[in-house]
Amino acid sequence: MGWQLSIATAAPATGPMNETANLYCNGRSVAHDNHPAVSPRYFVHASASLGSGATRCNWDLKIHETFPIARGTRTIDLDFPFIVTLI
Repeated sequence: MGWQLSIATAAPATGPMNETANLYCNGRSVAHDNHPAVSPRYFVHASASLGSGATRCNWDLKIHETFPIARGTRTIDLDFPFIVTLI
């Protein structure tokens, strides 16, 4: 998967962005990733081997990003629920 803020969303940034990602299987945390002080246009990317139980999970990827703007802080929270189906 990959994710990048649009130019318009990232444009007000006055400094670097902090990004945290968490992957959940049926509500249980299975992976965590963190990138402090990256460009607001950083391309968040990941790949994973989900294992033999992948089809038994309701997966949820949550990404939290914050960066400074002229009058405070902008926060972006993303939620990508997905399921795996083998065909």
